Amino acid sequence: MNQQAAQQQAGVEATRASEAQSKALRGFVVTPGFILAVAPIFRYWTSSARAGWDELDQAAAHVRSALGVSPHAWGQACITLGTREAIAALAAICARHAAGQVRSPGGLLRKMVELHQAGGLRLDRTLFGLADGLRNKRRGSDGVQP
Repeated sequence: MNQQAAQQQAGVEATRASEAQSKALRGFVVTPGFILAVAPIFRYWTSSARAGWDELDQAAAHVRSALGVSPHAWGQACITLGTREAIAALAAICARHAAGQVRSPGGLLRKMVELHQAGGLRLDRTLFGLADGLRNKRRGSDGVQP
């Protein structure tokens, strides 16, 4: 294979990897504020209520450790899903763990990575469910019935 063909192939593979990363969210727009709302544990390792992605990335190392997620599993999630998507997945796991729905956060993260590799991860559905839960919680605290 000549150099030009090798560069084209590398470009195609990079594009596919980028497309695969974006498929996990399927159009759901995740913001740092949303991460902090669904997984308040991130606040322990951020300096402000308006943390950015870089700060959340640094906090994620502490959060994954607190949940018992191995560095290897976290690294695989970041490589396979993309860093922001991995942070969103970790936040979803935190929310479900806090609700008593997850016994093995590391196992769930590994399963999410496997599903993503097979094209079956629908992280957007999980995040929409968490967003609905936040809205219902806010309505309930305002005295408005859902």
